[in-house]
Amino acid sequence: MKPELHPEAAKNFNDKGEGLLAELAPESPKSPSDPLPELFSRPGAPIAARFAEGDYIEFKVTELIDLLDRTIARYFDHEGKRIGLEGERYERLAQLSENIQRTPALRELVSTRWVEDAIIDWMKAKYENVTIPALADYLAEKCEEDAREHELWFPVANLSVESDLTFGNVVFRTITEDIMDRWEQKAQDATQGHGSSYYFSTMRGELQGYAASTIKVTAEPKRAFEVALQESERAVDALRVYHVTAALLPEVTSYCALRGRENVQTVKHLRMAGGRVDKWVEASTPSQS
Repeated sequence: MKPELHPEAAKNFNDKGEGLLAELAPESPKSPSDPLPELFSRPGAPIAARFAEGDYIEFKVTELIDLLDRTIARYFDHEGKRIGLEGERYERLAQLSENIQRTPALRELVSTRWVEDAIIDWMKAKYENVTIPALADYLAEKCEEDAREHELWFPVANLSVESDLTFGNVVFRTITEDIMDRWEQKAQDATQGHGSSYYFSTMRGELQGYAASTIKVTAEPKRAFEVALQESERAVDALRVYHVTAALLPEVTSYCALRGRENVQTVKHLRMAGGRVDKWVEASTPSQS
């Protein structure tokens, strides 16, 4: 289904897109500087890998990130140069992307990052004089191409169900032995029988027999994940109402959460003997009030 933007909104986005197009400029020259040791290294850290000059394959810088992991510039390549938007000009791109994503026609179908990437692609085509629709029409056409139905399963820690359990758009289903068998067989087929049996043995211990929050979402992949995650977290939160002990006693913690967010506290320490490591210990700790 092709989304339809309101005509006035489409005109506004087209005008702002053309304005950003006029602001495109080559990447600003960067003065050489040494990285700060306290930010980029730790004394005695092991070397993960070494690379020679010939090991580098094509590498393109498409954005700049600051120390807080925030994007501060976006680029595309043109005739051996990086062309893009930096600083305040990039901020206007980011704001336009957010405004477009929030429109009723698009907010359930695409993420802000998808919109920003699409605008960059549109500007690159326009910059190279490629015949291309106006920005709003381009986004609608690209959304129609990228939005597909995705089924996502989020394993839930410490939860099993005897039968399917529905909460709104989410259905809690069991991760069965058959599901794990087919997953392992697919991996074996892809690697011609060299798949890791140890890996799947570990995964079976973590997943098989437990429940997963499952949901189908029609959107581009990143937005599908965002929507599915939000819906799944809401459904898991609702489940806590049925954990009678945790609901009534503040001292009791419910560890029913999406796997990876159990927040089970542990402390890891080295037990020493005679100046040498005797044992590596990971112990659970009681909740701190």
